[in-house]
Formats: sequence, structure tokens, C-alpha cells
Amino acid sequence: MPIDGEHYLIEIPNLSDMPYVSVPLILNNKIYYFEYIWNIRHEKAYLSIYMLVDNNKKYIVSNSCLTLFNNITRYVTDLENWSGELYLKPKSFSVFYDYKQDNIHLDYELSYIPS
Repeated sequence: MPIDGEHYLIEIPNLSDMPYVSVPLILNNKIYYFEYIWNIRHEKAYLSIYMLVDNNKKYIVSNSCLTLFNNITRYVTDLENWSGELYLKPKSFSVFYDYKQDNIHLDYELSYIPS
């Protein structure tokens, strides 16, 4: 997952097959769960990030709409357990259209930059 010493590229699951997916990821030696939800009404993907603490979900980011090049984690609620920035970006510079439910996993990814 790390592409250089500084950031990670995170694949987005196929939200056409499953409009709700929770994926565990290890970042900074901690296990985070990336919870993706496709909102049919808004035609957008939303991301929540949580950790399990005593088998309970402790949210770090809650229901953040995935928009290109905006720091998804700018409103982190748990600075003790999160460090860094997270962005939605196209996989290729030839992608100039807004994502849809059937292409977000093919044409876009998350870029995590630890701080």
C-alpha cells in the first residue's frame, strides 16, 4: 500500500455490488475501519472511519461525502487516534468526470498522507 515513504493509496470497493461496505485497514500501526455508503438520493459515496474500542465503534470521521481533492479528515473527532490527511483523487489524469456508483472503484482512490 505505501507508494513512497510518505503516502498510501487506498482502493475503493465496488459500491455497485454492495452499497454498504466496511473494510479494515492498517495505517500507522492501528486498525481502522473504512465504512463506505452509497447514497442513492445524492448519488454520492460517503465515508466514515472508526476504530473498535472494547468491541464498540469509536468514530474518527462520520459520514463525510467523498469529493475530489478535499481533505476528508479535516474534521477528525479523535486527534489522539488519527494523524494525517485523506483525499479522494482520480487514478489517472485523464479522468475528468464526476464519479458514479459503477465507476468510483475503477477510476478513483483514496490518498492517505500521514503527518
